[in-house]
Amino acid sequence: MNKRILNIFLQLLIGTSIVVGQQNSLEEEIIPIPISIISKYKDVINPESLKSNFLSNSYNNDSLYQEYNKDRDPEWNGFIGGFGEAFEQDMWFKKVSYKFELDTGTVWLYKAATLTGKGVGIALDSITLPEGSQLSYFYYEDDESLFYETHGYEGVDLTLGGTIFSSGCKELYIEYFEPKGLLTKFDFKIEGWNYLFAEKVKDSSVNYASSDDSSLKSGRWRDSPGNEGCNNDINCYNTKIAHWREMADAVVYIKLIYVENTASSSEIYIVHGSGVFLNKGGEGYAKDEYPMILTVRHLFHIKKSNGSYIDLTSMRNRAYTKQLRIDYKNDVCNSTRVISGNRISGDFSILTMGNSYNSHDLAYSASEDFALLQLPKKMEKFSRYGVLFAGWESVLLINSPRGAASFGHPYGDVMKICIDNDPISIPPGYEYLPLYFDIGVSQKGMSGGPVFNYQKEVIGINATKVDGGTCGDNRTRASAGNFELIYDKIQTFIDPNYKCYALSKAYSNLTPTHCHNCIQDVSLGETGVDCGGDCLPCHIPTNANLQTVNEFIRSNSVNARYDINVSPSTAIEVNNITKEFKAGDEITFSNNMTFNKGATLNAKIESSMVENDTPRSCDTPCISVANVTTPNGDGIYDYLVMSQHSVVMYRIVVKDRWGKKKYDSGNQYILEDAVVNIYDAQSLSSGAVYTYIVEAWNCSNEKVTETGSFHVIR
Repeated sequence: MNKRILNIFLQLLIGTSIVVGQQNSLEEEIIPIPISIISKYKDVINPESLKSNFLSNSYNNDSLYQEYNKDRDPEWNGFIGGFGEAFEQDMWFKKVSYKFELDTGTVWLYKAATLTGKGVGIALDSITLPEGSQLSYFYYEDDESLFYETHGYEGVDLTLGGTIFSSGCKELYIEYFEPKGLLTKFDFKIEGWNYLFAEKVKDSSVNYASSDDSSLKSGRWRDSPGNEGCNNDINCYNTKIAHWREMADAVVYIKLIYVENTASSSEIYIVHGSGVFLNKGGEGYAKDEYPMILTVRHLFHIKKSNGSYIDLTSMRNRAYTKQLRIDYKNDVCNSTRVISGNRISGDFSILTMGNSYNSHDLAYSASEDFALLQLPKKMEKFSRYGVLFAGWESVLLINSPRGAASFGHPYGDVMKICIDNDPISIPPGYEYLPLYFDIGVSQKGMSGGPVFNYQKEVIGINATKVDGGTCGDNRTRASAGNFELIYDKIQTFIDPNYKCYALSKAYSNLTPTHCHNCIQDVSLGETGVDCGGDCLPCHIPTNANLQTVNEFIRSNSVNARYDINVSPSTAIEVNNITKEFKAGDEITFSNNMTFNKGATLNAKIESSMVENDTPRSCDTPCISVANVTTPNGDGIYDYLVMSQHSVVMYRIVVKDRWGKKKYDSGNQYILEDAVVNIYDAQSLSSGAVYTYIVEAWNCSNEKVTETGSFHVIR
C-alpha cells in the first residue's frame, strides 16, 4: 500500500502516531487513539457524516501552480502550499467545532475539507495542553486507511503548534478531548488555512522571478546607476505586500563609511545594510531606557581591494562613520522623487555580537551572524521618531504557515520588500531560515533586514543568498539567521525578565500632554509650538530638499540638521544672489546649476547641528489658526498666524462674507514646528470678518483641512 505521509511544517512536535486499515478494524485497546473513532462512540460521533466546519472554495490548481511560482527542493517533498484566498484567521477552536458530551468527558471535533485541492492544511496556534486532556488529528487516505496522531495522552507531548497538512485527501479532522472533572478552562486558536494545489516540483526551465521592473532610482544613498533591482517598493499596490506594509516602520537603513589612508593614497569603503528595531520583552521599553536594533555581524567586516579584511568592531569608536536612517522609503510606488530619509543623530554602540561573519567560511553560522546595537537616545526622546518596534517570540512553535516577508535596502536604495508566499519551516534547532522568494530577490544591502512571519513577528534576519540573487534567476533563494537561536544570545539585553515575547509597539506621547496639543503654552515654558520647556527642544528641519526653481530663489537662507539637497528640475543660472546653506552632515547641488560672477554662495557644515536634537515627526498634521489679526505695523499680530506641527506644506484661501476670494497662497512650505505667518491682511477692511480654508500636509502626504473665520482689527 502506497502510504502518503502527513506533512507537518513549523516544528509540530511529533506525538504517538499509527497507520491502520479500515475504521471498523480498530480496537478500543489500541491507545492512544482519537476518541471520535473509538467504536464505543460510533452511535454518538460519526465524523464522516458531519458537515464541514470550513469548506474551501473551488480553484483551478494549474492556475495556482503558475501564480505561486517557485521551485522546491526534493527534500521538501515537492509540496507547494499556498492560499487561493485569505482564509479565515484567529478562530477559537471550541466556538467553531462540533461538541459531543460523553460518559468520560467532552469532545470537540473540527472538520476541514476541500473539493478541488490536493490536500488541506490547518494552522494551529502555539498550544500547551492541560494535563489530562488530549488533542488528535486524523484523515482517511484514498484506500480508506487511516492516519492519526495524538498528543497529551498520560501527560505526553503537551506542547505543540504548527501547520498540519493532509496530503492526497480532501478532509482533515482535529479533535480535542477534556475528561470530566478537568478544572482548567482551555481553548486555542485555529490561525488559518492552507490549500495544497500541487504535488510536484515545478518546471525549472521557466523563469518564475517576480518583478515590477522597478530599478534603483530614487534612493539618495544608493550605489551608482547600474545596480538595478527587481524588488518591489513597499507602497506598490499588491495585496500580499499590503499585509506586511505597516512593518516597514520597524526597518532602519545602516550605512558605514571607512576611509583608509596610506602613504600614497586613500581608499573609501562604504557598506550598505539594514536592521530592525526590536521591542523589549514583556511590557516594552521604559521611557528612560535606550532602544535597540538587531542587524548582522558581517556589516562590520569589510573586504578590502587587496582581498584582506577589516574588522570595524575592533577599532576605536570614531574610526569610521556610522549612519542610521529611518523613513527611507518612497511615499508612492516607484516614485522618482529623490528620497533621503531621516537620520538618527548620535553614535550607536554595539551591545553584543556573534562570532561568525564570513559566509565563505565553512564554519559560518547564520545564527552567529548578528549584532545588537544600542541607540544613543532614551525612549522618551526617541519616541518622536515615530518608528515601530517589532514584536517577537523566543520559541517559534508557529513560524509562518502563510509565508513570510523580508525588508531591506538593496545597494543603499529606498526600502524594498521580498515575499515568500509559501509556508516557512524551521526545523528544531536549525540555524538557517530558508526562503524562496516569489516576489523580489536577495541583494546586497538587504543583509540585517528583518524577516517577518504572517503574524508580523520577527523570525529571522537576512544573512546570505544561497543561489540566484539577480532578477533573471528562476530560483531566488536566500537564508536568514533563526531568531529563536539568536534570542538565546541577546536575551540578557532584550528580555532580562524572561518574558519570552514582545508585541510590536509604536511609542508615542511619552512627553507631557501639553507637548502634543498644537498650542504654544508659554506659561508652561514652551518656546515654540509643542517644544521647549519640559517638551522636546524646538529645532530646525531634519532635511531640506529644494527641488524647484521657485524653492531655490525664495530660500536665501536654508538650515537643516543633516542634509540639504538642491536639485531643481530645470537648469538654473545664479547671478548676483547671496545664498546661505548650513547643515550638519551634507550639502549637495545638482549638475544643472551654474553660479556666475556676482553670485555668493556660503555653504557650511556644522556637526554641532546634529547633536542633542530630535527630528520633526511625521504625525498627523496639527494646525490651529488664530481668530484675529491686527495689521497696524506694531509688530504684534500684523499677520494671521497658524500654530502647527508636522506640517511640511500648506495652502490658505481667504474669502469675504459674500464668498469673493481675497487671497490664495498656493502651496507654501514649512521647515519647522512653530507659529508661522500665513497671511498679511494689510489690504483687508478693518472691523470685517473673513473666512478661511487651510489645507496642510505632513511628510507622508497626509492632509488635514481647517475652516473658520477671523476678525481684522486696527
